[in-house]
Parts: sequence; structure tokens; C-alpha cells
Amino acid sequence: MVAVSNPVRFIIVRFSSHRPNFRNNTLRIEIFYSKYNRWRRSKDIKLPHPTLILCGSAIFSNGAFHWLTNDDYVFAFDLNEANWITVLLPEEVVVMGEKNQKELVKYESHLALFFVGDEWIDLWVLDATEFWNKRKTIVVNNPDQCINFSDIYTSDVTFTTGFDKAMWYNLNNRSRTEVEVKDCICP
Repeated sequence: MVAVSNPVRFIIVRFSSHRPNFRNNTLRIEIFYSKYNRWRRSKDIKLPHPTLILCGSAIFSNGAFHWLTNDDYVFAFDLNEANWITVLLPEEVVVMGEKNQKELVKYESHLALFFVGDEWIDLWVLDATEFWNKRKTIVVNNPDQCINFSDIYTSDVTFTTGFDKAMWYNLNNRSRTEVEVKDCICP
């Protein structure tokens, strides 16, 4: 993951595993600082079994990178302190969760979670005390067969993708602006 502070200076965080297996869940962390043109090795992270960080983009919020895990947590790596924590997803998400889409996003400078069912979308926001607050529940009219909530464009508009279109979806009035694409872009 890359955290850009300005066009000339940047930081790269690299996670790797010497021997990835289910019993040894240790991540090696290396941080590159362009200002000094060098890598620094941080303390290895031993994740509890069976926690795995899910593939996908990290969300950078409040000085930390955040990823979803396979066991309904958010893994957060603090870039300044070079340490980590896990935060449990909201209980409602954990109970209802396996078949529904979960996507981390940044919402009004806070870490947030889209939790998407067949006909509804919940937006949960993590506050400074690591407590999840449900900000919005939206009933989706005529949902597509595949909707991937990629990001929040503004505090009320999301960027989504479907089989053959990209969409900006207004969470308040449930309107969409769609752009058709030639190839399938739904993951």
C-alpha cells in the first residue's frame, strides 16, 4: 500500500509472509520512506489463528491502513506507530454477514463500512472510540444482479460498478447516473 504525502515524497508499506500456512500466520512488515530512500523493517505481526487479511484495497484513515479480515474484524496498521489492532465489525453485521457484501470505505474522513443485502444498504461509521454507528439504511429499488460498491464519491453519492455499467448512486434520493461500458467490470 502507498500513502502519498505529496507528489515528491511517499511511503510504501509491504506485508509479506516467509512461509504462509494456517499454523504460522506471521506477517513481515517493511516500510519504505522516499524522503530517506530506504526500507525499514518493522516488528513482525503474529495474527491470531485463523485470522487472514482479505485481499483488496486498504483504506487509509486517521494515520492507519485498514483491511477486512476473514473472521469479521478490521485489521488496522498504524503507520506512525508501526503497530496494529483489530476491531470487531458491528454485531448486526457479524450475525447477518456471510452472504452479504462488506466493503470498507472512507466517509467524511472516518473509516466506514458498506454492508449490502439483496434490497438494502447499511452504512456504518467507526468513531474515535472504536464504536460502530449505523448512519444510514437505504432500501434499494430494483437492485442489479451484481453491484459492487467501490467508493464514496461524496458523503451522499457512491461509485458502484455492475456487469456492464459504472454508476453514481445517490444514497439520499436513490437516484442513479449510469455510464455503460463495453466489457464486464463486475468482480
